[in-house]
Amino acid sequence: MILPVHDLLRARLSALLSDRFGIAAADQPSIVIDYPPSRALGDLALPVAFELARRLRKAPKVIAQDLAGALGDVEGIARVEATPNGYLNCYLDRAAFLRARIATGAAATRPADDTGKTIVEHCVERLRSTVRGSSELAEVIKWGHLVYSSNGPIVLIRAEDQRVLFGFWRGKRLRHLDPRLKPGGKYEMATIELRAADTVSSTVVRRLIEEAVALNGSLGDPTDIGQ
Repeated sequence: MILPVHDLLRARLSALLSDRFGIAAADQPSIVIDYPPSRALGDLALPVAFELARRLRKAPKVIAQDLAGALGDVEGIARVEATPNGYLNCYLDRAAFLRARIATGAAATRPADDTGKTIVEHCVERLRSTVRGSSELAEVIKWGHLVYSSNGPIVLIRAEDQRVLFGFWRGKRLRHLDPRLKPGGKYEMATIELRAADTVSSTVVRRLIEEAVALNGSLGDPTDIGQ
């Protein structure tokens, strides 16, 4: 669900910046999509108003309010709000998404070559929901994927065309919880590769997160160890 929404938001905002503010596509700032620290603040947070403040000579709050009012309906988004400090916070239309999924014939009408992408989106949404519910973690987008931190990075969720990577910075110490954690890369990284029908139970995810948080609490930031 979330990846197509990113694309729609970026396209709609780019069109708004061109039509409403006269900023050509080549001159527009990158439209960064972050995640709020709390679900109460929405599912997506866009700081684009801060990038435009100097150019437009307006406060970010005013720009965000203008964009929120002009954005209109975006498929997959229930509402968009401008925050007092200038963010655009977006709330996903989860009810509509679920209704579409369970509607009769929905699977039959999906293009055959879209199956892998759909599986990846489901997997990312499921992992993200469980991770966010397991502990109070900071959530950001880095290097093109979701990264969660507590006293340093804890875990990443990376979506690719046909698989999802679920990697832990201290994963080498967590293999007793899930032997699919494959060591590799810097630090103590180990990653679970998920394809097609592969899953990680919510119980295992919570245990992995809890132990990883505890390890960072006692050992510190995992990126501070030898490179």
